[in-house]
Amino acid sequence: MKYQTKNIFLDTNIYERSNFFHSSNIQSLFYYSRINVINLYMTNISKNELISRMRKRLIETKDDHNLLIKSINKTRILRNLSEYEDAEKFTISVEKSLGELKKKLDTIINTSNIKIISSNNVNVDSIFNLYYENKPPFSQYESKKYEFPDAFIVSTLETWCKKNRKKMFFLTNDGDFNGFKSRHLIFKNSLDQLLEQITTYFDSLRQYPILPRIRESLEKNQIYLLDLIEHKLIELFTIDLDYEKVSNFEREKARPISYKITAIREKYIEISYVVEIVIKYTVLPDPLDLNKTIFEENIRSRRITENVLVPCDLEIPFGSLNNIQLKWVNSNQRIILRNE
Repeated sequence: MKYQTKNIFLDTNIYERSNFFHSSNIQSLFYYSRINVINLYMTNISKNELISRMRKRLIETKDDHNLLIKSINKTRILRNLSEYEDAEKFTISVEKSLGELKKKLDTIINTSNIKIISSNNVNVDSIFNLYYENKPPFSQYESKKYEFPDAFIVSTLETWCKKNRKKMFFLTNDGDFNGFKSRHLIFKNSLDQLLEQITTYFDSLRQYPILPRIRESLEKNQIYLLDLIEHKLIELFTIDLDYEKVSNFEREKARPISYKITAIREKYIEISYVVEIVIKYTVLPDPLDLNKTIFEENIRSRRITENVLVPCDLEIPFGSLNNIQLKWVNSNQRIILRNE
């Protein structure tokens, strides 16, 4: 199997969306870089931008924590519960936490063979030309001054690729790069999809390819797998609806939508699996609705149907391909249904 390029750069928003270093997908990418299936790159600017984003998230977390402590102190009722007696003793130090995260980042860079490309040779004049002409990654809005780091990053990678006669995948969720023309950079926006391509390439190098057997196992064990997911959904699903306005709530069982085999690790295979849940409920008019209109058809009950896509992470051990293990559903985050 021919692969476009082994060189990959991740924009900061990809790390952020992956909780920086925590998600299964980002760990799989580090693994592939560690065993030299791919070449993972950063620039010195993107590394600093990543640290800046971590600092920002830590400050936000500290602010949220302080608001929670103020709320506990204000209402005082939680002081009656033993688990909240020492709530104030838990504090968040932004600088200490950031120091630990920076050490973890340096460890990942070293162990995963991530190469840092310097921005010293970037043509500054060409970046200002893009800025004044409102060309990608710059937009026409006032906020475009914040896009200078992106411009330096993309110019750094473009320069490196030209010099080394290489191509590189540029993975980003930033729409500002739409329309950026390059013979060397290949823009993608899905980490799942990229990992699937890498995994297919990696499997083609193996003496005995395993992907056909994994697909067969997923098909064979689909009912069992959906039962596992359904059991976990009961724990994670939270309904935050105004029951004075909502009635006849129904939730259909999860049904499979798609999956991607995202990594072949040393002892197991990883799969990104997406299911859909269909939710139905009736919204009743309240007194305010009745006062707003004189037309009867505007105050009738409405039947609402919502389709919710839920990502799941699976693992299948090499020694037992029918032993599918459910690692995460929705990254173990609650699925909250709200009536706006």
